[in-house]
Amino acid sequence: MSEIQPADPRARRTALVVLGASLVAGLLLIALADRLRPWLEEWVRRDPAPRVRTLFSLMTVLTCGPVLGLGAYLWRLGQRTIRSGRYPPPGLRVVRDTPVIVGGEAGSVGRLLRALGVALAVTAVLLGVLLWWLLFVLGPRLAQRQV
Repeated sequence: MSEIQPADPRARRTALVVLGASLVAGLLLIALADRLRPWLEEWVRRDPAPRVRTLFSLMTVLTCGPVLGLGAYLWRLGQRTIRSGRYPPPGLRVVRDTPVIVGGEAGSVGRLLRALGVALAVTAVLLGVLLWWLLFVLGPRLAQRQV
């Protein structure tokens, strides 16, 4: 019978707290954006060209940053899995009882995690390039147009 890594109750609580805090933060950001929209439109109107670039830069970082971070996390998790020959690797807290995969299967899981990490990183970079391309194509038009 294979080894089972028991669930860590603290990991489950932490996951629920992070999920709840993210939900509340998202709702607050939506409400804040709605309230600040007139001020933001006025701010952009005063000097459109550099401020459109600033907003696109902020949008690019906020969109691509988390995806790139998740890609890096998956790459590291894959590396740890390959190095230890075990999934989940030692020290990884799990939220439910998880069968431990060892040997060649763990190596396959590690390589898959690294491939997913690379795919997410490439996606984040391509998304960043697309957003910058949109800035250079649409930016001058947006700066001339009344917001």
